[in-house]
Amino acid sequence: MGNGLGGYTAGTIVGCPTRSTHGLLIAATRPPDGLISLISAFEETFFVLDQPYPLSTFYFRDTIYPKGYEYLRRFSLNPFPTFTFEVEDFRLEKTVYLRRGQNTVVVNYRLVSGEEELVRLEIKPLVTCRPVGEVRKSAKAIEGGLTTSKGQVCYRSSKLLPPIYFAHQAAIVDKSGDGYGEIVYLRDQEEGKSSTEHLYYPCSFIYSFMARDEAMLAASTQPIQLPESPSLWMNAERESVLAGRKRFFQMALKGRPGVAAEGASAPPPDSEEGISPLTDVDELQHMVSQSEHFLVKRGHDGASFLRGYFDGGDGAWSSMIALPGLLLVPRRYDEAKNLLLFYASLMDKGFLPSSFRALEGRASDGESLYEQIDAALWFVEAVYLYCQESEDFETVEKKLFPVLRRCVKHYERGTHFGVRASGDGLLEQEESRKAITWMNAYAGTVPVTPRWGKAVEVNALWYSTLRVVEYFAIKFRDTQTAKAMDRLALKVYSSFNSAFWNDKKGIVYDCIQKERKDPSIRPNQIIALSLSFPVLQKKSWPVVLQTVTQELFTPFGLRTLSKRSRFYRGRYYGDRIKRAQAEHQGTVWAWLIGPYVRAYLRTYGNTQPVREKLLRLFEPFFNQLSHFGLNSISSVYDGNAPHTPRGLVGDALAAGEVVRCYEELISEGPKKQTLEKFELK
Repeated sequence: MGNGLGGYTAGTIVGCPTRSTHGLLIAATRPPDGLISLISAFEETFFVLDQPYPLSTFYFRDTIYPKGYEYLRRFSLNPFPTFTFEVEDFRLEKTVYLRRGQNTVVVNYRLVSGEEELVRLEIKPLVTCRPVGEVRKSAKAIEGGLTTSKGQVCYRSSKLLPPIYFAHQAAIVDKSGDGYGEIVYLRDQEEGKSSTEHLYYPCSFIYSFMARDEAMLAASTQPIQLPESPSLWMNAERESVLAGRKRFFQMALKGRPGVAAEGASAPPPDSEEGISPLTDVDELQHMVSQSEHFLVKRGHDGASFLRGYFDGGDGAWSSMIALPGLLLVPRRYDEAKNLLLFYASLMDKGFLPSSFRALEGRASDGESLYEQIDAALWFVEAVYLYCQESEDFETVEKKLFPVLRRCVKHYERGTHFGVRASGDGLLEQEESRKAITWMNAYAGTVPVTPRWGKAVEVNALWYSTLRVVEYFAIKFRDTQTAKAMDRLALKVYSSFNSAFWNDKKGIVYDCIQKERKDPSIRPNQIIALSLSFPVLQKKSWPVVLQTVTQELFTPFGLRTLSKRSRFYRGRYYGDRIKRAQAEHQGTVWAWLIGPYVRAYLRTYGNTQPVREKLLRLFEPFFNQLSHFGLNSISSVYDGNAPHTPRGLVGDALAAGEVVRCYEELISEGPKKQTLEKFELK
């Protein structure tokens, strides 16, 4: 769960942290950055008379202790993580939630059955007090000062880190703290990361249920005061989440046809794995509600999307791709407008920040990084989609259209990393060891897929950008700009189809570097027929779609490289270098299901039988919502079956594209372009 600032709480169903990025309270000290892990978990012990029953679970070297999972009988997201424990004749319900807009986590305990006077609960907060992703090698490093007052405890391990304020209803606060073993993070261990850590608990909170059947413990980076009723905050947060889901269905799906029945006759996507039909849209409701966890504030006036969890950062490329599904589908137009205006204010020589993450040796703290050639081009696509949905032409004309024109001018004349329009009109990056397309993984300092030159998806976006700017120029009666965009777009269209199409093999070249044309079969070519204004000639669409389906299609998106390539890596696994070498060399990226579905609709027609077939593609994603990263979709999957989920547990791009495509399918597809002149043959 996210708090809207970049902070979050995350863990496993049994309560055992398996990553150093798991934690009960992960705070954003410079929202949405400066992530600090403050509390790993609460160690909870339930006492019946004087008999202890541990409810927590941790993994130590070669052993699991304590084994609280033995008493866990039920887990649900309703809509918050709720754990139900059964001990003898007693049932205890624990609910965890975050307060929106605060670095505050609240844990509610409710005794559902049993005699209150016979039981008590002891809670030890296990603190970490470190940057996310690091580990503590010694508990002494986090020993600090403790101050107490009525219903309040404040703990601070260092002047360099924020204090932790506890608000409680405990009968007793035991101020004696101690170190807590050496736990092991199994997922980190698999990935070759530092995976053992010493924790520390500064005090213990002991609750008695004699007078009430509920208890509450909250932890925050700011002083907090508990409400009189433990359920008051929780009910308010729950109502907010449920209201958001209800609003989605009322606004986005009102009057839309339901999911069609099975039995269509359109050409199905070929795949080595079977796919069964999907007949329920309830999962979509949960996925849309997850947009709250990705949308974050940046500074005083800005907004952005977190790339995903854990610690995925944010930037223009991911935010622009996620925006249509996570903001336009639920009709959150004001937030979409503010996000677009925020990024428009950051444009530098036509480029938008690919990341705000301060990287050592590349940017000082807080500076933007302009290292992605297509981020601004996706921005143009997002502006067009926003206007098509909201019909807010006034904002576009006054505030965004001038930005779009400047963007095109910079790309055409030359901008960062030697990017400019070459003599044939196509965008080209000069020869470089810098990877600035979306396939930008590095093995050390060496790019794994150096795609300098003319990249296929970059030029597909470039063409669509020119047509979008022309569309707005016509709309706003800017005749000069409209004519200039049309001339350049026609040139790009002709050059693209001449240079990139390999008629002998029926494929689109992935990248052109001087005299070398890369025939690697990658998913980038599908973007050339999935954008608002596709550049690839229509006669090539069926062949391209067939090739991509046969070589790259999986139930969770598209592989980044054909299995027949000698560079193919089928597992995204191992240490950082090994994962980087596989990231775009066969690994499946879930967000690519979006371009694939839109390309399929264009190729085979936006008919009911085609939509029915495509709706089935989403069942594997919806099934994952209850298996890995609850209510979220992973960013990547192994290229080899069974396509194990990897990477970010919750991915804004994947969520956005699945929601967007699913809504388009049940609402009879994306809107048709309004200007017939753009329908090139």
